[in-house]
Amino acid sequence: MEFIASALLSRRGAALGHAGLVSFDQRVTPEEVLRHIWQFAAAESCGACSPCRVGSRRGLELSSAGTPPGHERRLSHVTAEASLCAFGRRIPPAVHSLACAYGGRLAKWNPGSEVGGGQRHVQRVGGEETTQGPADLESGRFGSADRRPAR
Repeated sequence: MEFIASALLSRRGAALGHAGLVSFDQRVTPEEVLRHIWQFAAAESCGACSPCRVGSRRGLELSSAGTPPGHERRLSHVTAEASLCAFGRRIPPAVHSLACAYGGRLAKWNPGSEVGGGQRHVQRVGGEETTQGPADLESGRFGSADRRPAR
């Protein structure tokens, strides 16, 4: 039965995590649940590998800061691919599952959506105005060495 439920959820882009379900009422915002996932990950990380140790803390920072879309996809990809254990590799699917359920409100955390509906985002970094868009994230061009002047 557990395998069937897991397979059905997996087809919908959802994950059980520790094989448990979490329920909450309408007073809890998706952003609060997202922060809770990252808080749990940061607290439970054993610290043996950098992708999980640093990635979970950075995810918590990003989810708490309310920053414009940017590094979430890259962070999720690196955490999922480079973590040494299943715990670290399963953090991003839990985040993506939540992002799929709430669509637009958490779209920047969903690897299958266009960040900001495909719009470019202008931000100031060290006094320099830069732009980022979905193509930058997908290609990995988002670091300081790749900054371009805003159009």
